[in-house]
Amino acid sequence: MWDLDECTETFRTLVKKAFTPRKGQSLHIIKHVQLLMKKSKYETRALVSALQEAFKQDIVLFRPQATERHTRLKVAVTATSSSGSKPYVLSNYNTKNSGSGPGDRLDSSLSYVRYRPNSPGDEIKVWEA
Repeated sequence: MWDLDECTETFRTLVKKAFTPRKGQSLHIIKHVQLLMKKSKYETRALVSALQEAFKQDIVLFRPQATERHTRLKVAVTATSSSGSKPYVLSNYNTKNSGSGPGDRLDSSLSYVRYRPNSPGDEIKVWEA
């Protein structure tokens, strides 16, 4: 766990490293072409690297299943695909309506995909979320 000062410092460091403008962003025409083609004005590699450094690569988003003796909170996080075109719900619990594998839709009438890994090795890492 991080205290407030450590959270603030980690955030400031992360922002400085993660939001590295793509080359050519100072040129008006190039800036607009990059936004059309890449859908981003920042370097992706810098963001991924900063997240991996800040959140350690092996820490999973949700803790492993708790035993029945412990109270277990149900947690869900919303996210989008890398292109921003598909919404996802990531959760630490299964539902009656879930399919047999990760990424299965809960209901065909819903506009999002629910993702819940079937095996511990497929768990989402904090930096990936």
